Amino acid sequence: AGLPTERALNSNWNVNLANNMWLNAGGTLSQLAGSYCDNCARGGPAVRVSPASSWFVGVQGDDRRHVVPILFVNVSRGDGGASHSVDVNPELQLLPLPQLQLDLTADWNTNHDDAQWFGNFTDAGGTHYAFARLKQETRSIGVRASYTATPTLSFQLYAAPFVSRGEYSGMRELSATPRAPAYEDRYVAYAAPAGSAMGFDILQLRSNSVVRWEFRPGSTLFAVWTHGRDGYDPRYRDRNWRDEYDDLFALHPANTFLLKLAYWLN
Repeated sequence: AGLPTERALNSNWNVNLANNMWLNAGGTLSQLAGSYCDNCARGGPAVRVSPASSWFVGVQGDDRRHVVPILFVNVSRGDGGASHSVDVNPELQLLPLPQLQLDLTADWNTNHDDAQWFGNFTDAGGTHYAFARLKQETRSIGVRASYTATPTLSFQLYAAPFVSRGEYSGMRELSATPRAPAYEDRYVAYAAPAGSAMGFDILQLRSNSVVRWEFRPGSTLFAVWTHGRDGYDPRYRDRNWRDEYDDLFALHPANTFLLKLAYWLN
C-alpha cells in the first residue's frame, strides 16, 4: 500500500595493509524519514520506528600465518537511546599442521531493546498488542576443525554451545496512534496477563562430526554423528555463566548417527 518500511544509508570501508592485515569499519543509519514496521506487532497495525544507527570496527591478522587473530565489535543505538546493544566477536584461526585447520570463535552480546514484541492478548476489550523492554545477554563459543589424514580420508568437526537469557520489564501496548511521530505516543501502559513468563534462559549445544572416506575414485562413504542438547527455563536467572554451562552439559543429549554411501557405477 506504499508504506515505507525502510530508508537507510550504509557505508563500509576495508583496508588491506602492506603486511596483509585487514582493517574494517562501517556504519548504517536506518529507519530514516518516517519508516514503519509492518510485522512488529505480529499481525497488528504497522508501527512507526525511530531512527537507529549501527557501527562496527574489525581487524584481521595476516592469513598467511599459522595463527590468525580476528576481532569485530558492533554497537547499535535506537529509539532515542532507549534501545542499544554491544556485540563482540573474537576469532582465532590456527594452522598448526598443513593437514589440520582449527577455527575458534566466541560471541558476547548485550542487548537492551525498549520495544520488543511480547505477545498479542485478546479479552473483552479487544486485542492488545503488547511490547516490553528486553534486557538480554548472549554468550556462545564455536569450534571448527578439519583434518585431512590422506587425500582420501578426512575428518570435520563443528561444535557450538550457546546460552542466552533475558528479562522483560516496562510492559506496554500499542496505543490508538501507533504511527505517532513521538516515540512515547505509540504506546500506553498495559499489565500482562497473569502467568506470563517475564524472562527466559535458553541453553543449547549443537555439534556435527563427519568422517569422509573415498574408498575408490568417485565412491565415498560418510559417517556422521550429530549431537544436541536443549534446555529452556521461562525465568531470567542472574547467575554465574559457568553455572549456565554446567547446566547445559548436564542436559540429556540427543544423538543421531548416519551413514551415507555414494557409489560411482560407471
